[in-house]
Amino acid sequence: MRLARPTPSVENPLLLVELAEKLRGRSDALVLVISTGSGADQIAHQANARGLANLRVLPFQPYERYGEVLASADVLLAMVSSQAGVLYVPSKTNSYLCAGRAVVIAAPWQNLAATTIQESQGGSVVAPDDAAAMADAVASVLANDRLRADYAARARQYAEQTFEITKIADRFERLFERLRSGAPRRGILH
Repeated sequence: MRLARPTPSVENPLLLVELAEKLRGRSDALVLVISTGSGADQIAHQANARGLANLRVLPFQPYERYGEVLASADVLLAMVSSQAGVLYVPSKTNSYLCAGRAVVIAAPWQNLAATTIQESQGGSVVAPDDAAAMADAVASVLANDRLRADYAARARQYAEQTFEITKIADRFERLFERLRSGAPRRGILH
């Protein structure tokens, strides 16, 4: 089983090292990071220093291959550090839902990405910066084919319902019409 984390950024890249450390004894878990930059360099250095054969860093792939990258994973990983709190929302979370894969996210419960995963029932949410909880969630998903398939199906279903283009276009058209006409928004007290 492969776990993919395509783009670590300001989150906490070393959480992935700790995750790989916790999953070290599992022959079915490979943490695959696809990224470049200082976070990816830190991860690669730590993986080498700790002898983590279950953690690999690959460079960014061409945009055209993004879907393949997501499809290659059994579980997609997302992180929002406690310092980022509720304000930082990794946009990749929506891509993960569209990919129809189980998601494990380490994030504050109030964070929009965490609440989206909860609402979709497409994965597990664990406390931010908690490698042990993240490893437990990943191990649980990897050990249960039915759970993984259910998460994946619910993630995709949520994406299809929530991101359906005509609904989104209709909302934008109503917004533009309201802005053009100057009509006040309903439910707002003055």
